[in-house]
Amino acid sequence: MLAQAEAGTAAVYFADAAHPTHNTRATHVWTATGQQRPMLTVSGRERVNLNAALNAVVATEPYLDETDCVNAQSTRRLYEQLLEAHP
Repeated sequence: MLAQAEAGTAAVYFADAAHPTHNTRATHVWTATGQQRPMLTVSGRERVNLNAALNAVVATEPYLDETDCVNAQSTRRLYEQLLEAHP
């Protein structure tokens, strides 16, 4: 399948979901002892749920579905984007 993708007759994508926390958490920081280092943060602790796919041969702009919940429906929306791009 990768050989077909490299030849341009097929499309292969790596797909995965991620759930990063929408907030800054400092665990280590370089600063002088006794000095404070201000850090900008966002309000709240909401998670961002992302379903994404990236072309395995040509690293193009990823296809992305940002959703409230990663589930079968959000995965289907992502796959529909891929099918639309490669009819």
